[in-house]
Amino acid sequence: MSKTEKLTRTAQHIQTDLTAFLTKILARKAGEEGILICDDDENFRAFFKTILKDTGHKILEARDGEECIKILERESPSLLFLDLVMPGVSGFDVLRRLQQNDDLTVVVTGKSLEKEEKELLKDKCDYWMQKPFVGESGNWSLTLL
Repeated sequence: MSKTEKLTRTAQHIQTDLTAFLTKILARKAGEEGILICDDDENFRAFFKTILKDTGHKILEARDGEECIKILERESPSLLFLDLVMPGVSGFDVLRRLQQNDDLTVVVTGKSLEKEEKELLKDKCDYWMQKPFVGESGNWSLTLL
């Protein structure tokens, strides 16, 4: 099997798993609208838009933390995908500004987290996904906080 073929199958596997996971999460939010994807990486936003396009939810995008906060001030998404490391206002800054958060927050990061950062995540988000999605083992992981 070629490396390209393996990567394609891995991407399809991730998409299938993520779709199943998101379907389960979104079932808890039946009838609610809005999923916000906040990441400075356009490819990441496009990847999640592809997975989420058939959920029936409105997809919102933010390129950075500042734009994310502005969207959160006028919209009430039921699910937030949030990158932690972005230029300017970071995902950590967004989490600190979130008040009572009844919506689901999934943090997606490639950063190795310090103890204090992990504590913030436990208080402010529901799930944590490590980038890259596929490690050396060929597996991807999602952590419930």
